[in-house]
Amino acid sequence: MGRKINYEWKKQIGPVLYINLFNKRIGLCFCHRKKNRCFKFRGYTFPICSRCCGLYIGIILSIILLWFFPIFNPYFSVLLLYPLMIDFGIQHLLNPEGNNIIRFSTGLLFSFGILMILGVII
Repeated sequence: MGRKINYEWKKQIGPVLYINLFNKRIGLCFCHRKKNRCFKFRGYTFPICSRCCGLYIGIILSIILLWFFPIFNPYFSVLLLYPLMIDFGIQHLLNPEGNNIIRFSTGLLFSFGILMILGVII
């Protein structure tokens, strides 16, 4: 029997985690890595998109902040999820090209909201 969880690096989309469940192979991408949606600094393009960058930085910052200032309001945390969902929905349904600052900030807010919800659950 093969391994249940497998990891591969795809040139176009980066790291992909494959999970084999019930004879099906499910691939989970961590970021689409589109160059026009990545931050650029001094000619260097970041390896992840601005939204994922906001999510990852937000996770780290919110762990630190919530450790020192434990604010776990479930209503406020759900409110923090909406900007990302609205921005994501608008970009996929209407196809406007947003900017990286909005993507980054919505990712940041979303990660704060998710970690506050986890804090309420735990």
